[in-house]
Amino acid sequence: MGREVVTLQLGHAASFVGTHFWNTQTAIMEWAGGDSSEVDHDVLFRAGENYKGESTFTPRLVICDLKGESDGGTAAARSGSD
Repeated sequence: MGREVVTLQLGHAASFVGTHFWNTQTAIMEWAGGDSSEVDHDVLFRAGENYKGESTFTPRLVICDLKGESDGGTAAARSGSD
């Protein structure tokens, strides 16, 4: 039985702190490579493919920031489909 976690990022620093969190998660995933890892990335990320057939991993994420605080282009907000 699979489990998923939806991450909530709320408040003034939601985008800033969240970007660093997701960048760290991505670095851990890339560092682990094909080796077995104790971290199950399917819990935090949704796997998919872009139109080129390349694998993508989208964070399971809800962001709530104050108006004017978010830059709208954080790594967490990108879907990976260029």
